Amino acid sequence: MKPRARVYLHIAFFTWLVVVISPLFASSASRQASGDRGAAIFRKSCSVCHSIRSGETKVGPSLYGVLREGSGHSEEAVRQVIADGKGTMPAFKEKLEPLEIDDLLEYLRTL
Repeated sequence: MKPRARVYLHIAFFTWLVVVISPLFASSASRQASGDRGAAIFRKSCSVCHSIRSGETKVGPSLYGVLREGSGHSEEAVRQVIADGKGTMPAFKEKLEPLEIDDLLEYLRTL
């Protein structure tokens, strides 16, 4: 292979690598930002009644592990409880935008 062809091959490979790898970093950064916003929403809107410590109950149950596999809770069910309320928990669909609920769920996934 000629040196010039080898250079073009390397350029093509690195270009492909950037195209394939960069969205992975952007997605990770985006999830981190969403989780950070979700943590702030939790502190403001949820922490009065809910703990994030395993087994610690306040007015409502701890949300530690609520979205972990095997918890028995689906993301859709948790989203619905947040939006519509349940029992003594008030509805938050009028207080939180849909994207804020998304951010909150992203944070709950980290617990």
